[in-house]
Amino acid sequence: TSDISVQLEGPKILIHCHTIEPTDKRGNYRKHELKTELLVPDVVDDETIAAYLTEDGDLIVEGKYHSWAWKEIKKKRRIE
Repeated sequence: TSDISVQLEGPKILIHCHTIEPTDKRGNYRKHELKTELLVPDVVDDETIAAYLTEDGDLIVEGKYHSWAWKEIKKKRRIE
């Protein structure tokens, strides 16, 4: 089981993830906790941010950018 909270704070997405992984049939488990933050452009739409874990355990965070911002983002990525 996984519990992910995602919060937009200024230019950052704050991610807090708890994962509980059973290790045997007696009810023992391992608990993982991840706290991280991602920098995002100001143009991210906070209503559409989603975070989820893949089956491989990768944390995916997606945000939908306003359509007019794509060209600007691509320019910034080329410079960096």
